Amino acid sequence: MTPHSSFIIHHSSFSFRVGVDLIPLLPGGENGGAKFVAVELVRHMSRLAPDWEFILLTSEKSNDELAFLDSANVRRLCASKQKSDPESPMTGANRLENLIRRRLNRFLPMRWRVKLEHAYRKAVTRSRQGGFFSQVGIDLLFCPFTAPSFHDLSVPAVSIIHDLQYRYYPQFFSPEDHQCRMINFMEACRLSDRLICVSEYVRRTVLENSDLKSDRVCTIHTRLPNRVSEPAPQAVSSVLRRLGLRENEFFLYPANFWEHKNHRMLLTAFGMVHARNPGSNLRLVCPGALEKERRAWREAADRMGLGERIVLPGFMLDDDYAAILASCLALVFPSLFEGFGMPVLEAMAFRKPVICSNVTSLPEVAGDAALFIDPRNPRDMAEAMERMATDETLRKSLIDLGRRRLEVFGGPDTMAREYLDVFLNVMRQPRPTTHTKLRSR
Repeated sequence: MTPHSSFIIHHSSFSFRVGVDLIPLLPGGENGGAKFVAVELVRHMSRLAPDWEFILLTSEKSNDELAFLDSANVRRLCASKQKSDPESPMTGANRLENLIRRRLNRFLPMRWRVKLEHAYRKAVTRSRQGGFFSQVGIDLLFCPFTAPSFHDLSVPAVSIIHDLQYRYYPQFFSPEDHQCRMINFMEACRLSDRLICVSEYVRRTVLENSDLKSDRVCTIHTRLPNRVSEPAPQAVSSVLRRLGLRENEFFLYPANFWEHKNHRMLLTAFGMVHARNPGSNLRLVCPGALEKERRAWREAADRMGLGERIVLPGFMLDDDYAAILASCLALVFPSLFEGFGMPVLEAMAFRKPVICSNVTSLPEVAGDAALFIDPRNPRDMAEAMERMATDETLRKSLIDLGRRRLEVFGGPDTMAREYLDVFLNVMRQPRPTTHTKLRSR
């Protein structure tokens, strides 16, 4: 797809109303990178297409937090505050769905739970036809969190697929979460006219795990290297002082404390670095959401005798995150599974060298501009951190390669134009009439 061949932003004939399903968006950082992608896409698409209107479908949990997106062509609509009539397609469906889950999940095997839930959602979709969207007047539904929750068969839909991690690491999910992710993917395949994948790696996994034709699945990279701005020197000093850090004396790993982020192996590897270099001032800083898990890692670090060498500041707002990104020695990113890996490009934009895993999407994102590691091998990880800390030539080379890598990727305007191109293409196409099934595994 060409970045901006078919998209003409000021022509009066291109006036559309796009519903953006932000119902799954949570306050804070619990959505991970998917939240940043959704928010930044709204910001950039609405600016590039002033003759389009973007209606943000929100929940009460996050409606107020998204007020900063309001503009002449962006408005919020809190879906949970719509009709309270129990016969309403939304509130009635939600109540019935909760009842079904509570009752059936206690007794049925997983495969039957999935089948019944899938059948139920089909029925709910049919009940919504001509309902919600006929009131709002949506021309297209955009689902940045995959599931087309408010789908109407008369309205085309586009969904983002961030990853299919549940397929490859089912042990990292509770049975309920695994079921939910599976159904979300099934519904996106069945109901969305186009699936947008955040990397070619994700696109390959989607095609492997569905019967979708290749032309219904495309790739648009997450081009947000400058999502956070360079901080002022006084802001950097303030954050470092508060966290007890010194510039260029710590590795940074920004990630929520999910299992696939591989904090366990990183902690082991950093313990090896500390044992071999007891006089070093190096520290490891791991900001991220999920408070219960953060406390568990704090206790683990203390048991290993690492104490203040491991800094776990919790979820950080963008300004504080920018301050530690600007002052770290390097980014270390040992994730076991990534659909994209946005911090890799953010580090390159801040002129920081990168250590990252050699699996899933990360080689595609980093190209030749990272020191790659086996995320399952703590010795490999430890040796990479030691090399990065002592080899200034390596650091300078990776910084230069990172700058070139960013030139290849482009920025958020290119990404937003590609999304708008897809929207236009989908609205001009006849709707598919066949349902898609998952391939059995």
